[in-house]
Amino acid sequence: MTSRKPRDNRRRGSVYVIVLGTAMCVATIGLAAILSVRVDRRRSGDSVDTIATRYYARAAIEMGFQIIHDDPSWRTTYPNGVWLTNVPFADGDFSLTVTDPEDGNLATAPNNFLVMTGTGIKSGASYSLRATVETLRGGFQIQSGSWQRVVP
Repeated sequence: MTSRKPRDNRRRGSVYVIVLGTAMCVATIGLAAILSVRVDRRRSGDSVDTIATRYYARAAIEMGFQIIHDDPSWRTTYPNGVWLTNVPFADGDFSLTVTDPEDGNLATAPNNFLVMTGTGIKSGASYSLRATVETLRGGFQIQSGSWQRVVP
C-alpha cells in the first residue's frame, strides 16, 4: 500500500489569506483612484467657473462703454457709483460700478478719468476687474496698463 502524507491545512489557509489581502489592496487602490478623479473633476469645474467670471467682468465694462456711447448726456443721467446690478449674462451675471476718482461727481468735469469696475458671478465664483477710462478726441478708451484684478 502506498502511504499518503496528510495535507497541510495551514498552507491552504495561508494562500486564501494572501489572495484576500491582495484583493483588498487592489480595491483600496481603485477607490483611491475614483476619489482622486472626483476631486479633480470638482476642481476643474471650479476653474471653469472662475474663467467664465473673468469674461463676465469684462462684459460688464464693455456694457459701460456701450451705455456711454448710446447716451450723450450719460454724465448727468447716470450717478457716480453702481450702474448695473446682477444683470443676467450667459450662465451667471455681472454688475458694473463707475466712479470719478478725482471729485466723486461724473457731471462736474467732462475730461476727468473714470474708473469702471466690473464683477462677474457664476456658481458662487466671482471675479472683479477694474479699468481706468480716459477721454480721447471726444471718445473714450481704456488707459494703457490700467486693467487690474480687484481682490476683495
